[in-house]
Amino acid sequence: MIGKKVIDIGGLVEEPRPSVDRSSAILDLDTHRSFERFDPPLESEVPRIAQETIDAYEKVKRGVTRLMKKCTVKACGYCSEVHVGPWGHNAKLCGGFKHQWRDGKHGWQDATVDEVLPPNYVWHVQDPKDPH
Repeated sequence: MIGKKVIDIGGLVEEPRPSVDRSSAILDLDTHRSFERFDPPLESEVPRIAQETIDAYEKVKRGVTRLMKKCTVKACGYCSEVHVGPWGHNAKLCGGFKHQWRDGKHGWQDATVDEVLPPNYVWHVQDPKDPH
């Protein structure tokens, strides 16, 4: 969209076909039933994998922050919808049903990075059976 006009640059994009080769990059990104396709990591590799995951998340978060400085990003104050672009729509599609007085309209407000890319908190607690 540019302004209030929809600009169609045309053309259809075909979805990539999964490769028969099990080492395909597309197949490696697919997490559906991945526990059946991949062996679990060695216990000694878990800290490295965890750190790489945190580093990747932080890199994406920095990129989203930079993008949000260039584009208008609005989030609904009542549901989880986020709108990137010049206007938030007024369609009656808001999932925040508790606020019926709004007639189903979104409550657009400036978005924060955590609304666009929500954090996933994982709590690590000591194993009660572990003697250490």
